[in-house]
Amino acid sequence: MKYYEHGFRKNDKFDGKGTQTWADGSKYVGEYKNGKFDGKGTYTEKNGDVYTGGWYQNYEHGEGTVTFRDGSSYKGLWERGKKIKVY
Repeated sequence: MKYYEHGFRKNDKFDGKGTQTWADGSKYVGEYKNGKFDGKGTYTEKNGDVYTGGWYQNYEHGEGTVTFRDGSSYKGLWERGKKIKVY
């Protein structure tokens, strides 16, 4: 991890809303709970693909949208990181 900004730490773990950026250029902006992505957030991959939606313990969870770097996208439903439905 390159850095974490905003939000706050609770028991030395990220908690609340914040931004985390890695050296490879990937980035997460959203909610944390107990040091993990949890709540609503946006993760941008180093290749430019983006997932925006729900998170639970570092997994895509609930409704979300994936937008690819070419501009195409789809909406779907995830359960603990596994896509279970595409709308």
